[in-house]
Amino acid sequence: MRCPHCGDSFTPQWSNTKLLRGDPDINGDWYLRWTACPTCSRLVAVLYDRWLAGNVIRETSQLSAYPAVPTRVVAEEVDATYADDFREASATLQVSPKASAALSRRLLQRLLREKGNVKPANLMAEIDEVRKKNILPIGLADELHSIRHIGNFAAHPLKDTETEAIADVEVGEAEWLLDLLEELLDAFIVAPAKREARRQALSSKLEGVGKKPLDESSSS
Repeated sequence: MRCPHCGDSFTPQWSNTKLLRGDPDINGDWYLRWTACPTCSRLVAVLYDRWLAGNVIRETSQLSAYPAVPTRVVAEEVDATYADDFREASATLQVSPKASAALSRRLLQRLLREKGNVKPANLMAEIDEVRKKNILPIGLADELHSIRHIGNFAAHPLKDTETEAIADVEVGEAEWLLDLLEELLDAFIVAPAKREARRQALSSKLEGVGKKPLDESSSS
């Protein structure tokens, strides 16, 4: 799982579950379980309902208990305008996967237009254009292309012109869009910013020993 506090991935070691009580709106009884992130040591707790179906124990309706509204951690290099939209899509996921997916699609289109420099069109055409530019890692470009085969885009191709439409989503689609956006934010913003920071640091060291900075020496 991914820690909702620091963003690191880890395999949770859940503490024993605690029975809370039943509820007429769920199949069985509510339980609570909790763990701690090994990186930041912060508490993560979830609620879920469990019931016996024949001889099989079933679980569903897992909800975050702490933090109450989990959001994904955004790298500090990401501009606030993109980071805020990403956090909103992440925070909305638990309440409404449909709304989360709509926010993610909107952010996806913004990234393609503003960072991928594609011509404004429908989302599918913009994805095709950015793939032709060969500016993304091959695996990421292929994953981006697969959007046309999932959920609302696959069932209703014309809907791709309505990027922000609140439409039905397949199981896992909203989470997958958030994962994809994380990779795109890294490819378009985070990785270039880190490369530039390394270049600046090296240039400063070169100047410190009386040599030309990188951009000057590389152009000579």
